[in-house]
Order: sequence, then structure tokens, then C-alpha cells
Amino acid sequence: MQAYYLRINDREDCFQSFNFIKFGIELYFYLPIYSSIISGKNTIVGDFDWTAVKVLLVDGDDQSRAAIRGMLSQLGITQVFESHTAGDALNFIASGYGELDLVIADWARTSDGVDGVELLDQARFVGSGLPFLIVTDKRDEISVNYAKDEGVTYYIGKPYTIKEMTRKLKAMVLKEIPRLQTVNG
Repeated sequence: MQAYYLRINDREDCFQSFNFIKFGIELYFYLPIYSSIISGKNTIVGDFDWTAVKVLLVDGDDQSRAAIRGMLSQLGITQVFESHTAGDALNFIASGYGELDLVIADWARTSDGVDGVELLDQARFVGSGLPFLIVTDKRDEISVNYAKDEGVTYYIGKPYTIKEMTRKLKAMVLKEIPRLQTVNG
């Protein structure tokens, strides 16, 4: 990965490039980095301490997981547990290992054929109240309403920016995770 600097209106922003090769096509995504370069702090929004956030990232696609992990890292979220299967993710959730704060799951099917909404349903069945952020390319009203009806805490449509991801994650932490509200409140 390479970092690029861009000056717009006397403001320096840093963009991180992500290179994906999908279906024989090479794609480049440029995501803005909001870190100490801009704010002078190791956080993305004010004094909010992202280092305390523990995330389980569930996606069957290695490259998608890497892209999201990169975004989370840029936010300062370093406690990221990953799974490419819903089965492993559910076992991790049920075990209580890692004392997770939230789950980010792709709606698309994982390697074992279970999608993110089905994983949420299974997690609720084993008693987990973890907030879920579903990442998806489904942006139509029917899909959004279905996800809400199924108990999805937050929903983000692809493609999205790091700014959108930050807004969703901050809202989740402030609304859904009392332990972090006292740390960051």
C-alpha cells in the first residue's frame, strides 16, 4: 500500500490506496486517512479513543476483510478479530473470548454459506446482544427495512467512505456500548 498526499484549499489530506484484483480486473480504491496527520491526535473524531473498541470482522472475502481492517486501523481500532466463516464467528461470539464490543459482517454469504443477517439471528439465539454493523451492496428500501426488522443495529451500503464508516461506528459506540461511553464520554 502506498500513501498519497493531496493539498486542497490549503489542507493536506492523506489517502491510502487499496489494490484489489477481482474477476481479472485491477481496481484501486482511495480512502482518506484521518489520523495524526490532520488532527494531531491518534483518534479520528475529537477526543474519542478508538483503541478501546473490540471488533469481530466477518467476511468470506479476504480482500474485503483486509480493506475494512485497514479502515479500522486508520481509525485507531487495533483490537480486530477476524473470521471468514459464520460458524467460527458464532463460536467466537458464544465463547465470550475477547469481550467484543461489536460485529461488522458482510451481508453476502461467508465461506460456509451463511450471510451476515443469518449470523446475527444465530448470535441472538445463543444470547448475544452485540450490536451488528452490516456491510452490503444492497441499498434498496426493501433490503434496508428487512435488515432493520431482523435486528441489524446499523447498516452501511457499498461503496462507502471512511467518513461514513466513522459516523456509523461512533454512533454504535455512543448508543450501544455503555463500557465505552464512560471511557469516551
